[in-house]
Amino acid sequence: MKKIRLLFIISICIILAGCKQEYNLIIDNDKIVEEYNVIVEDTEENNKRLELDYYPIHADDTKKYNKKVSKENNMLNVHMDYTYVPKDFSNANSINQCFDTKQVIVDDENYYYFRFGSINNCMTDYNMDINIITKNKVLKHNADQVKGKKYTWHLTNENKEKFNLEIMIKKNKKIKFPVKKIIIISVVSIFIIILIALVLKKKNKSNRV
Repeated sequence: MKKIRLLFIISICIILAGCKQEYNLIIDNDKIVEEYNVIVEDTEENNKRLELDYYPIHADDTKKYNKKVSKENNMLNVHMDYTYVPKDFSNANSINQCFDTKQVIVDDENYYYFRFGSINNCMTDYNMDINIITKNKVLKHNADQVKGKKYTWHLTNENKEKFNLEIMIKKNKKIKFPVKKIIIISVVSIFIIILIALVLKKKNKSNRV
């Protein structure tokens, strides 16, 4: 198995100098999008490191994050993302390599449940916002801040050992329409409309005579 040079995406700040970081999880009914936004100094060293393709999703190192890098003034804006089928998210390096306490429930029909806590020594700088963004109803949470549909936990060097994230999100059930019944009703409705139109037309002709 190919050796993983970077355990998971949050660890990017171990190797990049002057780092400002933000981690997002966007939760939908049938997908989980993981995003990582980093702002680093536009240095030759950082550019070389960002050119390397060593940001694995899972421990087998076969899948990589989508990566975009743009320059603004003397800084580099780095955006990485990956869209999971919900059942695969529990294998993500981002949670398995950094949290000593983790619980991920994605296979329940009614809700998602995430609980992450007790950060281990996976980063050199723990000052980061962890955001969970969802349009679905949130049943319970312990976020430090809520703004619209974004739930934010402030991870710091001081609270890393006691850090605790917990959230339960309701799944919006998709309404399944009975296709056959809809087709039958539509055909019958059209037939009735045509029949009524023919009757009215015939009646108008009779009145003219």
